[in-house]
Amino acid sequence: MEQLPPRLSGFDPHKPMLFHYTTYPGFVGILNSRQLWATSVYHMNDSHEYVHGMGIAIRVVGKHHDTLEGRAKKLAFAILQYLPNFSEGNICTASFSENGDVLSQWRAYGGSGGISLGFSFDALQKIGSRNGFELIKCIYDEGTKSAIAEEWFERSVTRLESQSDPDNEIDNIALWFCNRIQQWACAFKHSGFREENEWRIISRFLPYDRPEMHVRATNRMLTPYFALPLEVGKDGDKFDIGIDEVVIGPTDHRSLIGKGVDVAFKNTVWKARTWSHTPYRTF
Repeated sequence: MEQLPPRLSGFDPHKPMLFHYTTYPGFVGILNSRQLWATSVYHMNDSHEYVHGMGIAIRVVGKHHDTLEGRAKKLAFAILQYLPNFSEGNICTASFSENGDVLSQWRAYGGSGGISLGFSFDALQKIGSRNGFELIKCIYDEGTKSAIAEEWFERSVTRLESQSDPDNEIDNIALWFCNRIQQWACAFKHSGFREENEWRIISRFLPYDRPEMHVRATNRMLTPYFALPLEVGKDGDKFDIGIDEVVIGPTDHRSLIGKGVDVAFKNTVWKARTWSHTPYRTF
């Protein structure tokens, strides 16, 4: 899958782990199903940031449409026709943090107690790529967001000019750009959340009738999600789903929760269990 340069993406393939925060029921569900539920971006708390990211792309391409000529101008026009539809298209994501023990994350994702699952970076890349997802570091800087949209547009123009019959490939290249920027816009976040150091595993456009698409229900909402299979191998009779470390969040029942974690992992490979250093009273 085509990558952006690290100066724009912030991508660091040498990180050993990324952490997924979840509730106790979420933790048990992940282990029992060997799946991670990637939520439809429109049903997430920060869905407006995705819409804002697509708006950045429209602004960048619109600027080029006003100044370019020839095929590049036609390409920009085609992109501007397609982008509004992509802004409303289904795309799913799951979130990770570089740090497995952050108070704000426990409060946001842990409910009244939670677990942080440390996934191997390499395993997450493998899990994502085989399902059409990409592991992307969230972008908090507004200038970098615009630069990313610029980069994808410039690559689109280059790709168009390399075609043997470029005039007949304008729509295809326009759709290629829309797919790429839609995925990246899902990783654009407000600068106020920079301390989270968030990464996301993000799909491309997903039709709602995909067999992996399901719906979970709460008292207030029906939320579509993609059931992302995690299994990357087996070690004897245990399943390897990419988890290297388990961090148990703040709790006044350390011993009991620890025993529950041990039982939950009876059929799953893992390497280490640690405890949050956050005092329970602050939680």
